[in-house]
Amino acid sequence: MKVVGWDVLTTRSMRILEPLSVALGVFDGLHRGHQALIKHACEYGDGAAAAVLTFIPNPKKVVAPWKYGGNLDSYRLRLELMEAAGVEYLIVVGFTEAFARVPGRRFLDELKRTVDPKLVVVGQSFRCGHKNSTDSGELATHLSRHGIRVDIIPPVVDNVLRETISSTGIRKALLQGDLVTAERLLGRNYAVDIVEPGTASSKHELRFAKAKLDQLIPGPGHYSARLHFGDAEADGVVITTEDSLIVPNAAKELHRITFYANNTQKE
Repeated sequence: MKVVGWDVLTTRSMRILEPLSVALGVFDGLHRGHQALIKHACEYGDGAAAAVLTFIPNPKKVVAPWKYGGNLDSYRLRLELMEAAGVEYLIVVGFTEAFARVPGRRFLDELKRTVDPKLVVVGQSFRCGHKNSTDSGELATHLSRHGIRVDIIPPVVDNVLRETISSTGIRKALLQGDLVTAERLLGRNYAVDIVEPGTASSKHELRFAKAKLDQLIPGPGHYSARLHFGDAEADGVVITTEDSLIVPNAAKELHRITFYANNTQKE
């Protein structure tokens, strides 16, 4: 999978010459709803390469940080999941306050000028542009005038909760320590990447401050987990508190924790 910056494309420093089938969205945590969009783009065919266009950091973190609940997936994990799904190009828009002021139609015009999208895939709730003024219906109307097919994918509903699968719902489950629900909505185990070294203690444990982790951490409790360090893996226990994540008997090169939904004890 090739990762390309939006600014590189818009300045013509690089071009993607082949036509694209583009899934468009934030994709902060690749849950089952996001997976449906990406799968649809990957299955389009007709000579188009499957692509994802996403925004980093999360737009909400820029325009309404008080509403931002934290990342569900690390950037590294998103890359791995997208590549495994068959995505050939990941186009990354660096979301800034300046970009947030760009009208939706201007962004769409830039999209069709910059690449050759044969298909654009969005969810029903997708919105873009200044103050989120351009919704999925307007996006479809605008791009269709230029001969670009737009498929609006209906929401994926969780059969247990009878609710639309969303990042908000997953965050709520994680904060409650409900890994069973989080795993079902994600379609996989929840994983956290370690971006900074932890602090070793005399108790032979590693402690990570939640504030220095780039992802949301499950609510206080004891969790069974798969520990990934170096080229090895091992089962272990992870303890979360209000401000820390603690890994007993862990190696310092720990780089990922995959939480198991079963055998957890919430505090």
